[in-house]
Amino acid sequence: WARVADVALPAGVAGLEFSGMTDAPGGRFATAEDRSGLIRLDDGTEHALGWGGFVKEGAEVGGLAFSGVAYAEGRFYVLSETYTCVVVVDAVTFAVEAVFGLEPSAAADLSVDGGLAYVVIDHNYDEPVPPVAVYDLAGALAASDGSDGP
Repeated sequence: WARVADVALPAGVAGLEFSGMTDAPGGRFATAEDRSGLIRLDDGTEHALGWGGFVKEGAEVGGLAFSGVAYAEGRFYVLSETYTCVVVVDAVTFAVEAVFGLEPSAAADLSVDGGLAYVVIDHNYDEPVPPVAVYDLAGALAASDGSDGP
């Protein structure tokens, strides 16, 4: 394989450090360091997440570091390394539909397929390689009541 090109990003997002990227029907979306929304790379627009009742009183989402994003079945699944949780976001409205916690770990990225989230765990090079953790999203979405948010 050979590198064929570099993507020229819009000026507003060209200097960001991206932490995750996924393709969705509306374009290519990314998460970035120090951003708490999803960025459409095609035009540089940043979509703030509509947290609704998912943010606890007095809590802020500005420091919510996202480390990965996946798209499946009309939803974005955003991995928060700050709170070790998955934020489920409607891909059209960007409204948060559910937030559910994962086991404490250095969750680095995720992939979603068939109602399951496959979460890659980061580790130091001198430590044993942890397994890929698998979570049942369908069950978590059905049981979500909105009380597990940041």
